[in-house]
Amino acid sequence: VTGVQTCALPIWIRMNLGAREVRPIFASRVLEAMLRPVLDDAGHLLQVVLGRFGLAGLPALDRRLSAVRPGVGVVQFLGEKVTSGLVGLLVFPLMGVLELHPFGTWPIWLWGLSATAAFLAPDWDLDRRFAERRTACVMELPTILDLLTIACSAGLSLEQALTQVARESRGIVAGQIQRAVREMALGQLSLSEALLALGERNGIPELTQVTSQLGSAYTQG
Repeated sequence: VTGVQTCALPIWIRMNLGAREVRPIFASRVLEAMLRPVLDDAGHLLQVVLGRFGLAGLPALDRRLSAVRPGVGVVQFLGEKVTSGLVGLLVFPLMGVLELHPFGTWPIWLWGLSATAAFLAPDWDLDRRFAERRTACVMELPTILDLLTIACSAGLSLEQALTQVARESRGIVAGQIQRAVREMALGQLSLSEALLALGERNGIPELTQVTSQLGSAYTQG
């Protein structure tokens, strides 16, 4: 039994690390059950259309979503864009029906402008969140590097230093190091591979440069 558990553990942890909790879009369960499939279908359709024209950039989008909006997949995000665009398209016609036109009749081009802005709004929000996360990571890096330097100066190996820093630190970078430590401890990845994966999944140049240098230093002894 022990041997079976030992062999199965890396598979379980790989599935666990790669899994993404699906978050509901609507607070109401009724709306979630009724409208969620429609939004998912819209997201699938947009994904196919963008893929046909080579405009999707889905792997990069998926990495950004997993970093700043965990639980939200590419299909859900694209569905949000379609929904937001439709809402933006209907704003001015609805205002016309309600006779809310203080500046005269709303021109057709304004409908398109509103729809375009609403369609792009989720992208702008994602960019804002990613920029905030990058700023937080850059601010945390000096402290993390100082702790690693102190740990290594005390005679710890790089693996031990990373484990110690991950245990004692808090923040985005510390959380990513904790994940890398779990991957190494369970034999899923070597130290160099874990550091490389850490940099790739975050997409932050400063963090990628640090992990690359650490991996090179470890490889070269």
